[in-house]
Amino acid sequence: MIVNNYKSRIIDKKIDQFLELFGAVNIKGPKYCGKTWTGRYHSNSEILLHKTTGELSNNVELAKISPQIILSGEKPRLIDEWQEATNLWDEIRIDVDKTGLKGQYILTGSSTPNREGISPSGVGRFGKIYLRTMSLFESLVEHDLKIYADSFNAKCYHYQDYKEIVLLNLKMVHGVALK
Repeated sequence: MIVNNYKSRIIDKKIDQFLELFGAVNIKGPKYCGKTWTGRYHSNSEILLHKTTGELSNNVELAKISPQIILSGEKPRLIDEWQEATNLWDEIRIDVDKTGLKGQYILTGSSTPNREGISPSGVGRFGKIYLRTMSLFESLVEHDLKIYADSFNAKCYHYQDYKEIVLLNLKMVHGVALK
């Protein structure tokens, strides 16, 4: 889906790889770390099991009564806060087994689901990714990179120059191994 103002994440490449390897990708992490935005960026359709106010939506009841309606939509399909309807795990597992297709679902959620009613196995079907909050490098924008590079008295003329100076500094000063 098109996500306005999406900031690329280091994890984006791994998510793309997991979508090629697994039928579903489960993105977990703390609240407000960008799970929904990241999942939305990699999906073609979505359903939210929470309202924007944080309250449960009618979609939770719908997921329990008729999960196929929740699962239908263009793939990969984002199912946000899936743990509110734990029966979806088995429904997705069954669908992945039935179709054999990769990259069908992206599940996001910040809390650990009640494991009651969930089959223990997702091996080979679900790729699990833990998303952390944005790193300093991910959150830097061109202006920030210029200020950071200027602090080393570096002469930069393009955004890429700033980025290279920052990467070089992180690598040399902080021992961060970056490509």
